[in-house]
Amino acid sequence: MKYKEGVVHGFLALRTLQDETLADGDLTQVTNGDRVTAHLVFHFKDGSVQEETSVFSQRGTFRLLSNHLIQKGSTFKRPMDVTIDGSSGKVTVRYGGRWREKGHQQSD
Repeated sequence: MKYKEGVVHGFLALRTLQDETLADGDLTQVTNGDRVTAHLVFHFKDGSVQEETSVFSQRGTFRLLSNHLIQKGSTFKRPMDVTIDGSSGKVTVRYGGRWREKGHQQSD
């Protein structure tokens, strides 16, 4: 890896093609050794929230270690909570009161 990631802080706006603001957002990225943690959150006008935290390794190559996505509120068809473990490849999805993990579905 030629250049390592560094610290970032961005103020974002999610807009329609007609330039109407749907959500305001905030992106922060911090580093700790060879780890990079990025946190992105959007707050929608109707009170809905999308929040995502990703952790990467930048040792040799840039690699996803973990990801956690939460979507809740009326902007989204149904609430969702998704986690990815990059080391094991395990993906867990919780939506509408149900869990889905590696193709197996079970009720709460």
